[in-house]
Amino acid sequence: MIAEAGRVPPARHRWAVCEALGEDEAVLWPSAAKKAVKVGPDREVVSVYPYRSGCPASPWRSLITKAERELTFGGYTNYFLWLEQARLGSALKRKAAQGCRVRFLRVPLR
Repeated sequence: MIAEAGRVPPARHRWAVCEALGEDEAVLWPSAAKKAVKVGPDREVVSVYPYRSGCPASPWRSLITKAERELTFGGYTNYFLWLEQARLGSALKRKAAQGCRVRFLRVPLR
């Protein structure tokens, strides 16, 4: 029963009820909708910048430093890292020696 406090049906049933009633899940089961939205320091999108140049150098350094298994650089505009990050080559070499896979993807120019 929808009105039963604290009862949250499985997702597939919630979606079917939402579709039948033409109502949003957040209205019928706010706790379920809230659980589905990831919040906190471990969420996927931490910051957004309108341009690459708007991002400070520190997040790039942090991403490189904290990587343990893989660093993949894709795109033809990665040259900025070599300009902005002091001793990037040494850092990548150290990462590779620690077992981190370091790859640069080549993007063909048209």
